[in-house]
Amino acid sequence: MSKILNGCTLLEEWSSPYGVDGKSINYYDPHANKWYQTWISASGDILRYEGKLVGGAMHFEGQGVNLDGSTELSRMTFTPLKDGEVRQFIERSTDNGATWSVFFDGTYVPATARLGDK
Repeated sequence: MSKILNGCTLLEEWSSPYGVDGKSINYYDPHANKWYQTWISASGDILRYEGKLVGGAMHFEGQGVNLDGSTELSRMTFTPLKDGEVRQFIERSTDNGATWSVFFDGTYVPATARLGDK
């Protein structure tokens, strides 16, 4: 994750274990009092989220559009953990929210912890 545009925007660059890369642009709109994220993969998948801080965790909800034109709902939570770690939990629904399945559940660790400098 890096700050861009004079710190007004966060850029996330990621790679999946399946060989797909992507980016997300994250920003806060003070007029709407909401965070926004647009998530785009190299395979053409697009997700648009909006969210806010609730109870110490960042909650996002959005809708994705797949290459075949189908849509799905998505909800995502970033929860701070110990030592600067953050859990990201994503669920998706293909039936307009009637049922949800886990799409991603992972923990981010500060780069210094990954390098053993902790």
